[in-house]
Amino acid sequence: RDLAKRTEHLFKVSCQFHCPTPIFIEDHNVATHLYRIAQEAIHNSIKHGKAQQIDISLIQRNGQATLMLQDNGKGFQGNTKNISGIGIQIMKYRARMIDAKLEINDQGRGSMLTCSFSL
Repeated sequence: RDLAKRTEHLFKVSCQFHCPTPIFIEDHNVATHLYRIAQEAIHNSIKHGKAQQIDISLIQRNGQATLMLQDNGKGFQGNTKNISGIGIQIMKYRARMIDAKLEINDQGRGSMLTCSFSL
């Protein structure tokens, strides 16, 4: 929630956080890696995608949690499998460190990042 508020203030974009039920991530390392993944995804949305709206969601279902970031930027305009920027590589590394599955998809107009992990 604080990251979304700071993003709005610093970058003058709309950034909303949605978490229907509180999710407690007891492992500090997992929480830190997720936070840094969200930071990098926001940075990429604004810098490369020129997004003006970013929606962050954290949901829990059946012992799994998913962090989702969706933006209205210009997207990747091509195959997301071949994205090789250092920020993307770091997000993938962080996801591996917490045994999470990271996916980045071009939405035509905007992009969506999902990071799913076990609680």
